Amino acid sequence: MRIMMRLLIGCVLMRGGLSAAEPERPDARPPSAGSNLPTGMEHPLYIMNRDGTDLRPLVSIPEYTAHGSPAFTPDGKRIAFDAWRSGRGETYVNAHIFVADANGGNVRDLGPGAMPSWSPGGNRIVFSCYQPRGVWIMHAD
Repeated sequence: MRIMMRLLIGCVLMRGGLSAAEPERPDARPPSAGSNLPTGMEHPLYIMNRDGTDLRPLVSIPEYTAHGSPAFTPDGKRIAFDAWRSGRGETYVNAHIFVADANGGNVRDLGPGAMPSWSPGGNRIVFSCYQPRGVWIMHAD
């Protein structure tokens, strides 16, 4: 579990650059070795164009410095991710699920949980919870 989370922390989300016949499907990929990512946040989520231009942080939640497990809705309009306050000594066990618009606006804390994944209709989120332990489903709104 810890290894999976570390692979997803500091992800760069790439969008755009598809032909009109192809539906837009965001990719979540870790930054390449030697990349020049901005500093100042411990493990933020970044977004960029598919051609690698316009790298920028996706969301700003100053209290929550570690972000991971990004998942766009099937229509690409919203993103769910988990975050925790590593500056306070918290770990992924203390993570909360957040939802934001795809441009990083309208960030909402949905409560404790980790590793969110959207339902096909984009109206529910399945996620892991460590206390109480299990896999849960909640409404996204």
